[in-house]
Amino acid sequence: MVTADDVRAVLRERSPVRSTRYRVLVSGTEWPVKDAWSAVSGLSRASFDSQSARRALRDLGFEIVGGSEPKALIASPGQSKLDADALPMAGDVGVSVNFTWRFAGTVELDATGRPAFPKLPSVPGLYRFDFGIDQVGMRVLYVGESGHVRKRASQYRNAVRDGGRNRTSRRIHRLLVAHLEAGGAIEYSIATTVTINGADADLRRKTARLLAESAAVHLAQLDPRVHVLNIDAEVGEV
Repeated sequence: MVTADDVRAVLRERSPVRSTRYRVLVSGTEWPVKDAWSAVSGLSRASFDSQSARRALRDLGFEIVGGSEPKALIASPGQSKLDADALPMAGDVGVSVNFTWRFAGTVELDATGRPAFPKLPSVPGLYRFDFGIDQVGMRVLYVGESGHVRKRASQYRNAVRDGGRNRTSRRIHRLLVAHLEAGGAIEYSIATTVTINGADADLRRKTARLLAESAAVHLAQLDPRVHVLNIDAEVGEV
């Protein structure tokens, strides 16, 4: 049977060789729990898990440092479901996103039957198609982001003819054409300046553009008078 003195004696002649999330404090030195228990018990590290090592060392009176004691992430039969809000806090995230849509012009059909866009800048940013009010009184919008606003418009214009694999481009191309052929109007707005937490965001970064796009889409989805054409497959929305 392993005792606390055995642990101290075995580890006294050794030095830790790695850093892990959970460590055991022995004579002032932090040891990875699996390394410590393997050295003392003679068992290979693969034959037991970290939780077993922590329990054994804690039962011997040693302090475990590092991560919080884990809770079962998967409820076994007879257990209640995991309450995610009850898990230990590991940090906070607070984000504010602000930008202004600028009206760039309207989308029209040209003589070839393809969408023609207004003059656009060659910069990264966000864009919005406003299809106006539909037959049931809903305002219909589509919001997107791109590292090159003008090039993205060109992709929508040529989506069917260029044989590209971008399904979104083809889907929006068809919606644009169908709406315009039916006599509808489409207003096109862009945003090329965004602030995140009060500082100008570098829109060359896709993560910054996606954050701004998601904020705009989410706010639109919260408005009961707006129908958003962005696909939200997780909740079955299109």
